[in-house]
Amino acid sequence: VTGRWHQGVEAMMAAADTNGGAVGIGGNICHIHYRDLTADPLGAINGLYRHFDMDLSPEAGAAMTVEMNRAKRGGYGRNVYRFNDHGLDARRERSFFATYMKRFGIAEEIPI
Repeated sequence: VTGRWHQGVEAMMAAADTNGGAVGIGGNICHIHYRDLTADPLGAINGLYRHFDMDLSPEAGAAMTVEMNRAKRGGYGRNVYRFNDHGLDARRERSFFATYMKRFGIAEEIPI
């Protein structure tokens, strides 16, 4: 599974390179950090719409708010993951994703 994730981040970086970094209004790639999505879901969705130069309708925003209030964190509760619980070496895994994390400003969530 780790190998597939590594292939995925390599593909995302290549896609960003192909699309001029995919930054700014009109870029066809928009990155949303998981922390931002979970901290402020509606804010993240509004940011997504702004990225693509679109407006989130008040009705859609209201419906999303109702759903988010009904099922906090998507109904999943708090997730706590440990590398060793899954037979993974944290330093090795972190090294696989270091370039991706640095490039897209992704903070380390789990201390190693």
